[in-house]
Amino acid sequence: MRTHRSVGLCMHATIEGVTSAMSVDRNRGRFRNVSYDLLAISWLLLGAFAVVLGFLGFQEYFNSQGESRSFLTLVYLTLQLFFLVSGDLDGSVPVGLNVARFLAPFLMASATVAALLVVLLKIESVRIRLMSGHAIVSGLGEKGSLLVRSLGERDEEKGVVVIERDPDNQFLQAARLSGARVVIGDAREDKILRRAGAQRAAHLIAVCGDDGVNAEIAIQARSLSIGRRRSALTCSAHIVDPRVCVLLRRAELGGGGAPEFRLDFFSVFDSGATALLRDHPPFSEPPEPGGQGPHVAVVGLGQLGEAVIVRMAPTWRDMDAPAAERLRITMIDERAESTAKSLALRHPYLASTCDLIPRQVGLGSPEFARAEFLRSQEPDGRIGIVYVCVEDDTKAVSAALTLQPQLEPGTVPIVVIMARSGGLAGLIRQAETQAGFHNLHAFGLLDRTLTNDLLSGGTYETLARAIHEEYVRQQAAEGETSETNETMANWDDLPDSLKESNRAQAGHIGVKLGAADCALVPLHDDDAGAFEFAPAEVEQLAELEHDRWVRERKRDGWKFAQGEKDIARKTSPHMVAWDELNDDVREWDRVFVRGLPEFLHKAGFQIVRVKSQ
Repeated sequence: MRTHRSVGLCMHATIEGVTSAMSVDRNRGRFRNVSYDLLAISWLLLGAFAVVLGFLGFQEYFNSQGESRSFLTLVYLTLQLFFLVSGDLDGSVPVGLNVARFLAPFLMASATVAALLVVLLKIESVRIRLMSGHAIVSGLGEKGSLLVRSLGERDEEKGVVVIERDPDNQFLQAARLSGARVVIGDAREDKILRRAGAQRAAHLIAVCGDDGVNAEIAIQARSLSIGRRRSALTCSAHIVDPRVCVLLRRAELGGGGAPEFRLDFFSVFDSGATALLRDHPPFSEPPEPGGQGPHVAVVGLGQLGEAVIVRMAPTWRDMDAPAAERLRITMIDERAESTAKSLALRHPYLASTCDLIPRQVGLGSPEFARAEFLRSQEPDGRIGIVYVCVEDDTKAVSAALTLQPQLEPGTVPIVVIMARSGGLAGLIRQAETQAGFHNLHAFGLLDRTLTNDLLSGGTYETLARAIHEEYVRQQAAEGETSETNETMANWDDLPDSLKESNRAQAGHIGVKLGAADCALVPLHDDDAGAFEFAPAEVEQLAELEHDRWVRERKRDGWKFAQGEKDIARKTSPHMVAWDELNDDVREWDRVFVRGLPEFLHKAGFQIVRVKSQ
């Protein structure tokens, strides 16, 4: 009950925070509109003032010259001041007319610039309306600017649209220079999303500085995609806390959402941990039988440090190492003991794979400088790699340089996780070339995480790729090749329509699980992939999958036809009722259903029975 109450209080606080932020945003929007109105009124008043000064000035000037001009002539000469035509006069010019000679053309020039800006904005709006299949990035902070650059390099033809609330954002100019179109406004508003072409876009990525704002954008995008006929809109919303990210992913996967919209959540810490372990693996292969498992040190147990540990354990488990050869992880932080207990409770599978060794040490303490916790008393217990996951670049570099002399020179890699690849990280890369510092390595978290791989590394995309790989494996076992079956091509070579089919299949998983009274939960059992559906359930879910496939094919313009499947003509002999299929074709769907536990296991989830749960 205490847990539920805490979650409720957190949700209540989040809602209050989001509501407060929305109120502030509305007030800012009203203030900006009032400012624009005051500017227009000021321009009109100054223009009227210039006209009055000019009229009276001309009248005074001609009177002093002993000449007379009609009222309309004086008005005409006054209006010509705005175009630098009538102000060139001989002799003494009255003060009022002198002021009008400079004020009028200045106002005309400012109005011309404003008009040109409006025209350019209109052109920008027209260009966005012509875009289709493009990517939209909402929130142009440091994360957003990296994504814009990466996405622009990925697909220049389809383009990128940026939605940014602040017209004075420091990254706007760089975004425009990279070729991105810009829409100024709040992405939580329907009209702003429409102006950015969300109804025709392929991807929407929300990377604003607030999790609540990102979630609101996703909700608004979902409502906007209702009735969408083209391929689904994939929305990726950034969530800071990896644990919340996992729960939201579970809810989305388990919900069986509409086929025209796919929502995925990502965390730079979770994605960064995956990329880190891929770039700087903690181990390459299991030890010899009878030996000890690898020993890894993680310095700093914030969100990034926890994510590294949670991601590292399944990697070791998947290497099929003997049970006695356990992965040892020394955790170094001033709150190491409480974090180790928390991780063990939240991720029970860690206990069957790892030995978590907490070392409660402050990073600025003399004990940390001595680094005795890195020198194991066991014969083969020396640490093989150190990950410095301190979420402050300066402190991270300081911690790495403190530990570096305490380890065996040049033999134990020290990987320092930093926000960006430049700055201090660049200095570390330079140090790598100097004697005695070869073991220091910098990892740019944002640079490695916020790339176009984000669009292909989401949960739906990962599952879709796994589904296709399983299909290829099954077809190869039956003697098919890419020459006889063109759908056996590599994922990157598949037509977009077939990729979408696999993604839609992944998005329907929640419906199938619900039909079998099952649900998704975050991975917590080491043998989660061993879950099995009963034979009757396999048949039921396989039929559901076939019905989904037929509906999806019809929506994409496919028709029934005897003979071989024809991708170009969009015809297939399998677009019939389940009872009319031969058993070999039914088996394709049964294989997919039986493989669901393993697919989801790889994505960090497991299937449980609702009643037992």
